[in-house]
Amino acid sequence: MVKDWQAVNGIPGPEDLELDTVSVAARPRQKVSSQRRPGTNGGAIFAVPLENGQFGAPSALPLQGRDPRIPFHPHGINLVATERLLYVINHAGQGRHLIEVFDIRELELAYRRTLPETPLLVSPNDLAALPGSDVYVTNDRGKKGLLGIVEALFGPHWSNVIHFRDGMGWQLATEGIGFANGIAINGSGDRVYVGATRERLVHIFARDPSSGRLTPPPQGGRSSIAVGSGVDNLSWEEADSSGEWLDLAAHPSLLAFIAYAKGIKKRSPSQAFRVNVVSGEVQQVFDDDGSAISAASTALRFRGRWYLGQVFGDEVVSFTT
Repeated sequence: MVKDWQAVNGIPGPEDLELDTVSVAARPRQKVSSQRRPGTNGGAIFAVPLENGQFGAPSALPLQGRDPRIPFHPHGINLVATERLLYVINHAGQGRHLIEVFDIRELELAYRRTLPETPLLVSPNDLAALPGSDVYVTNDRGKKGLLGIVEALFGPHWSNVIHFRDGMGWQLATEGIGFANGIAINGSGDRVYVGATRERLVHIFARDPSSGRLTPPPQGGRSSIAVGSGVDNLSWEEADSSGEWLDLAAHPSLLAFIAYAKGIKKRSPSQAFRVNVVSGEVQQVFDDDGSAISAASTALRFRGRWYLGQVFGDEVVSFTT
């Protein structure tokens, strides 16, 4: 049962959330990827203070040192706490996709670098980074042009995960996924988890630390966890990447989501789950017909409260169970 519902408004399209406990001492915040969809105006990264279970006022963080001539349309984000870095997928327009990296400061984000561009960034959705330069990015579509339309309409498993490392560049890490979406890496760096929206499950891959390649786990290991809903972003519970529980938002009806995105329907159902990556246990913690929040995209549990982002609305919500 959902209790103590709260919402913070004024954040267009808060699609991805990352918990930030490193940039301000004893004052946890959320970093929120914000982009009006559809829309051509630029997006922003918001900071939302979390004070004793209450939302503080959201503020768009200045992007210091970044070339302002390059459009900024953020999508998936990932925070590497040990390096105080934020990785951002930027759909820069005209088919150009960038991975930008920022130093996290209290009142701003300071531009550090843009990873080399590559044609392998077909339709990047989410990313996960490790300390150093290892970065994994999901492409929710594997094809462009006419084949991309075929993929969108008929759902062949052509999407993939790509990997970057300084000195190695970009390479294909794994493929054959039905709409690869959220991605997370465990604390030891030997397992990578990928949400497959069309397959309604979470894939589990073994990671080769030398090459970065992703393969099925060794014989007898669990290779996937069925969720039964269209998995979106993945987050480690309490921001503890050494733990066992992934939090995720999901879309129970992909047809309703598409109709909502096209403006045909007024809402899209939302769900949220906890998934134990060791035992395979799945716990549903939220189920809504879209009246409270439509098309929830990220679920994150912190200090006993749940936080949900969404693809198209203007607010991040919070509740207890």
